[in-house]
Amino acid sequence: MVNKKNDFDQFSTLVKKKEKPIIFFLCKRTLATYVFLIPILEDLQIKYQNKIIFQEIKNEVSKAVKEQYTIYRYPTFLFFKNGKLVYKLEGFVNRQKLFSHVKFFLEKSLLL
Repeated sequence: MVNKKNDFDQFSTLVKKKEKPIIFFLCKRTLATYVFLIPILEDLQIKYQNKIIFQEIKNEVSKAVKEQYTIYRYPTFLFFKNGKLVYKLEGFVNRQKLFSHVKFFLEKSLLL
């Protein structure tokens, strides 16, 4: 199951403590895309369980966080490495595209 956290504003502590890359998933639970994406994220987590951490943010994020990371649409995926945002993916993506983006991110983050 995708990890869940209640308060996105405190995520920096989590990001900085992790040695692995981390992907935050932000999506309003009332959207149909949420239901569609959760099984895909669970499959990604199983496939990359020893390489990437997947973190679902289940509450609405603050205006400050939206501005800091220029979040305009849901779903949004924020890809972090060593506590820094290195990639962002916004809007609906299908299974193949999401797997492709995660694979690309993983390959790039291992080279950094």
